[in-house]
Amino acid sequence: MFFISALRADTLFAADALFYAIREADHEAFVDTGSLRGGEPFPEVISTAVSKAHGLLALIGPSFNVARLQEAPNVVAYE
Repeated sequence: MFFISALRADTLFAADALFYAIREADHEAFVDTGSLRGGEPFPEVISTAVSKAHGLLALIGPSFNVARLQEAPNVVAYE
């Protein structure tokens, strides 16, 4: 399985394209912006998906602010 972490504004199109390409190649893919169902506990679902992944793709775009990684409750840093 491949885990894809993407910021919605900058990289959603690329994340979706990768998701479908990976699935088309008969592999599993998990995208943090679309594979969660409503009401699921985010930290547990992400942790489980990352631990099952054989590869992780972190997509960032030109407007990504690296300082966000230093913020305490930041989901990007958590992933």
